[in-house]
Amino acid sequence: MKKFNNGSQGKQLAVLHQRLFSVYSLKKKETQESKVGDQVIIELVYQHVLRHSAHSFVLGSFGGVRGRHFISILSLDGLLSFYEQESFAFQVYMPDFLLPFTFTYLDSTDSFLFLNGYLTFDCYSYQSIASAGSDKKLIKSWEYGLGEGIIDVQTVKRNELTIVVLSERNLYGLSQNGSLVFAKRLEYTPLAFCTYLTDHEKKLMIVIATEGRYINLYEETNLKWAMKIGQTPVCVKRIFLNQLPGGLVLLSEDGFLQCVYVGTHPSVYLVSEIAEEEIDVSKAESELRDLQKKIKSNDLDDPIVADLITMQVNIDRTVKKQNDLKVCDMMVELDSQSFVRSLQVLVQVDPPLVSTTGTNYFTNFSGRTFLESRVQVQGHEIPSSLAVRIVVTYVTNEGVAGCITKEDTLPLSLVLVEVPPVKEAQHKLTVSINKPILGVNTLFKEFSTEETSPHSIGFKLVNSEDIISILVAKSSKRYRIQSDSLAVVTLPFFALVERLKLQFRKQSDFHLTNTSSLPLEAYFECIRVHHDLNNRRKRLEDQLLKETGQYRTIQKKVLINLKDAAPKPSSKFHKILADTTRMVFTTLNKLESTEKELLLSRSCLASLNRLLRGLLELNNQRETNLSLLGRMFDTFVHDVDEQGCLEVQEATASFILRTVLSKSDKDEEKATEISKGPMKDTSRLTRHLTVAIDRITKGLNRKRNDQKGTQDEIDDEDGFPDDLIPAGTKFANLNQEISNKATKESKMAGCMIGPTNTEKKLEKKEEIAEERETQEERNAKEQINRPEDPSAAAHVAVADDDEDDAIWDVQMEEVEI
Repeated sequence: MKKFNNGSQGKQLAVLHQRLFSVYSLKKKETQESKVGDQVIIELVYQHVLRHSAHSFVLGSFGGVRGRHFISILSLDGLLSFYEQESFAFQVYMPDFLLPFTFTYLDSTDSFLFLNGYLTFDCYSYQSIASAGSDKKLIKSWEYGLGEGIIDVQTVKRNELTIVVLSERNLYGLSQNGSLVFAKRLEYTPLAFCTYLTDHEKKLMIVIATEGRYINLYEETNLKWAMKIGQTPVCVKRIFLNQLPGGLVLLSEDGFLQCVYVGTHPSVYLVSEIAEEEIDVSKAESELRDLQKKIKSNDLDDPIVADLITMQVNIDRTVKKQNDLKVCDMMVELDSQSFVRSLQVLVQVDPPLVSTTGTNYFTNFSGRTFLESRVQVQGHEIPSSLAVRIVVTYVTNEGVAGCITKEDTLPLSLVLVEVPPVKEAQHKLTVSINKPILGVNTLFKEFSTEETSPHSIGFKLVNSEDIISILVAKSSKRYRIQSDSLAVVTLPFFALVERLKLQFRKQSDFHLTNTSSLPLEAYFECIRVHHDLNNRRKRLEDQLLKETGQYRTIQKKVLINLKDAAPKPSSKFHKILADTTRMVFTTLNKLESTEKELLLSRSCLASLNRLLRGLLELNNQRETNLSLLGRMFDTFVHDVDEQGCLEVQEATASFILRTVLSKSDKDEEKATEISKGPMKDTSRLTRHLTVAIDRITKGLNRKRNDQKGTQDEIDDEDGFPDDLIPAGTKFANLNQEISNKATKESKMAGCMIGPTNTEKKLEKKEEIAEERETQEERNAKEQINRPEDPSAAAHVAVADDDEDDAIWDVQMEEVEI
């Protein structure tokens, strides 16, 4: 608070806005209803409208004027404006300006301190700034090279003026003529500081607030006091509490004020010197053994620690409607018998599902609490899973961290609505069972009504128009799921499979089989579309980077032209700037549209990965095959610049073909290196997936050729257990490797002009092996499309046959669709 108006005897308050500088007068209210404190009325005196966005300002008696204060405002583009109270004085652009930093006015020398674009501390006198015109260069009084950005600058006057500068990693003390008084290297990240002098000795004390929530008190460069606080301050000031000096007021980044008391004469604890004594080696070894025994005896899986927090999740199976949206209520109950220092609860759902709770934080938690959450559908993505995960992480008072995770399933009616089924669809999946058939009205009771037929039912996602139909065959024990979009089939497919398993869970011989062809063409098309969208996004980002660079260059040219003494006509610049702006916004719109399409493509790919893995798991129940499927068809779809989900999937499939699913050692030697960069096209990925699926469906699991040429297949039952030998372990034939190495060394040692007979035979064998591998890739798709059990084809008709279509047509005629 200073004096900014000659007509007022009291003090005024100056407030700097982005484009406005306001001065208010403070008047004490005479009639008071409350006896606690004084009431003050704030009235606007005058204000200045700023043409440039302001950054900071300083006040002072510029030019040696006494009894009143002038104003200096620094804008974001380096324009320094001066106001003599109500009237505007002059303005000037600061030289070598790049980014705005805090600047300071030195009253004793009537000068200003700035940090220029070269990170040099410059000092300009007010007289040189006021006398500098458009054709006159500013003259520095002195300069000091810092080499880093500054956080704040303050001045303290003892015998002479001391300028204290807090930079990003150092603390400097400069004299008023620019010479270095002291400097200290900081081993932490400072945020704010303040300075003051002691009452008697006039010692310079510096208070620094750190990012680690510490307050450090220095006497120049010597640390005198340190204390831990409960918040991260962005501003710290010294205050007087009831005439007692030494109080500090802290302001956090969220606007929380905290007042702490440090003390004017802190008693510093000095560590006494440790007396040097000879170490008894035998005694130290015995102490070390005792400590190791205690560490080994500590059970990290102590049930007391595991049961520190109990969690119960209750999901309301009755879906409600709110604002024409389906919502599902969920209650999480947390109970802790002990005191927990910090607790975090995270509710995770897959898009397009969103949770209203998100992440919740608790400090000093104990007892029982209930956390209500509501899940609803937002967005146009295709849901691939209805799983909801609640993750609770906590830290006890002893510093022990723990994590509890629980997973549950949301009701199917949250994302599906019942609609009449359709007769024809583009994609069809057929599932067979070996037990009596159950009607769809029995399996989907929450959707069934009195009019629901047991032979057919139709669904539709709440955010999609594609209809999913589930039909029951009349003469065979089969279910068909069909739709024009393959991605929307995932949730109804898994719901059908899980409910069938639940109905026949007491019968151990129950099993389901996929009797339809794998939808690899639609899956590979989804992969290609996702890859093309990702490439388009990268091209648009590069284009946007070039256009924004061009926009900044034009802006710089316009700014230089405005600062010129004889500016050129700016009509051409304005036209180029307008065209560039139009180009930038066009690219931004295209990029936003591509991001939306990519978001939908990610959900489709995640849904198809889960669907394809589920179809393969129905016919492959071996643990090794299930593990391979889980690695190749991951539902976590992500896109990064270097290695996205498709690159990871291609690397996984290639590695599995080289190791677990390789037919012989020659396959491993011929295998190409795994690419770690961006994928150019999807042909290699589709080829590897096709071969891998073919080998998994055939039950192939690493064969080896012995020296006689016989092949022995290693099965899970007759070989090694999966828990002893991890997937991907190579069983090398050492004799063969030594022989191959010796042959290669002999070839390198001998200077042969032409190939030998042995080399010709080897080349011929390699050509034949390559032809066989190419033929295997051609026949892979044909083999995949056939049922695993050839005898089953005689009893169960294929879904695409004409006879089978007639069976489904009869069922559709019965329900009069």
